[in-house]
Amino acid sequence: MSTRQFVANWRDGGNSFAENPPNAVPSFAEPGDRPPTDAVVVIQDPHLDGDALSYTIKVLDDTVPSPTGPCAMFIDPFGAPLSPVSAAGLHRRARRRRR
Repeated sequence: MSTRQFVANWRDGGNSFAENPPNAVPSFAEPGDRPPTDAVVVIQDPHLDGDALSYTIKVLDDTVPSPTGPCAMFIDPFGAPLSPVSAAGLHRRARRRRR
């Protein structure tokens, strides 16, 4: 799906992303030799200005580095933070296993 289609369809349907915003894991490319860092976020209110996509986020797990470099966004297909196969669910299980 193109970014334009993604933003255009944000409010479509009975269980739209506008009503139930998706979880996502942005993976931020760090400068130098450091590995990319990840955070689990909820993305909301996407806006497309030409080719530039912006949105607001609510951080659920970890931290968002500042400033950041390039970013890849992995959106949770189920959009439910308690779903056993959601990104947030996977992170919670990993934390529980470490305890």
